[in-house]
Amino acid sequence: MVPLGIEDPGALLASVRGSATAAGAYIRVGSRTVPYAGVVEWGYPAGGAKNQAGQHYLTDALNAAEPQWIDIYFEKLEKIIDRIANANYTGV
Repeated sequence: MVPLGIEDPGALLASVRGSATAAGAYIRVGSRTVPYAGVVEWGYPAGGAKNQAGQHYLTDALNAAEPQWIDIYFEKLEKIIDRIANANYTGV
């Protein structure tokens, strides 16, 4: 889904990137040259200078793709829970 009113939707799309750390996975959008990414997704605050509603292009895409990632997410989560439970087991 291409956000409406974006002069160069390719720049916004090209700014989407994923990253991972030991603490979690992240999706980042925007850059120094695409500073409007957050405003397009979430909008301006009510009563703000432009009072623009968010288009939720990223949220909509994530929700549409949920069947592709939800099982993997819960499988990984269960492995983490099991690892923590086994590490803390005292045999009591």
